[in-house]
Amino acid sequence: MNLQELKQQAGIQDNPDQEGLDLFAQLIVQECADLAYSHNIFSRGRPWNLIIKEHFGLTIADSDIPPYLRDTK
Repeated sequence: MNLQELKQQAGIQDNPDQEGLDLFAQLIVQECADLAYSHNIFSRGRPWNLIIKEHFGLTIADSDIPPYLRDTK
């Protein structure tokens, strides 16, 4: 489920403080992705931090990609 689906399931999609809830959710997802990155966790050759961020619809920054996987052209 992405963040929108989780908010709908929790019944908070129409909350007047939606921006605060969105930021809170994004920070939790980012913290999980950072933890996976710092422990160099992979699944089938893909870094878990990227899998986590993609799953929840967060933007992947260049700094999220491990240096050894970056395009070095």
